[in-house]
Amino acid sequence: MLLQGCGKTMNVPIPKDKINEAVKAKFPVSKDGVLKVTLSNPVLNFSGEKDKIIVDVDTTVAPLGLGLVSYKGHTQVEAGLAYQASDHSIRADRVKVLKVSIDGLPSGKQDEVVALIGQSVVPLLGSISLYQFDTNTTVGKLASAALKGFKVTDDSLIVIIGY
Repeated sequence: MLLQGCGKTMNVPIPKDKINEAVKAKFPVSKDGVLKVTLSNPVLNFSGEKDKIIVDVDTTVAPLGLGLVSYKGHTQVEAGLAYQASDHSIRADRVKVLKVSIDGLPSGKQDEVVALIGQSVVPLLGSISLYQFDTNTTVGKLASAALKGFKVTDDSLIVIIGY
């Protein structure tokens, strides 16, 4: 409480490359239904909005039991950012699929593919710690006590700590 009320903020930049490493470590991921959807090669970008990230992933769709046939494409997902106090980490929040583009997919299968992607990527991104604060450091202690929010730039996530 002593830190609050002074009206000052401290911006702590976290490089995009560091966050990309955390995301890439969780892929590839697959989800089965009538179709098997596999998401791989995530690329993290920061959106034009100040507190959101965009994750682009390669997408492969294959009918189960027909190992010779597969369709390839791309999926783009958007996520907000949230602080999780239990482990002092920044996680993806409010995850939603923005677009899915699969070349040659049979008609009538697009909705099923989008649903399977949503079922796999939404919980996956929400479970990834994009960054974890070390509470043995001054910045980690301040973040856990006085985190004010986030903003993104082209090359980093800025954690705003108020004091």
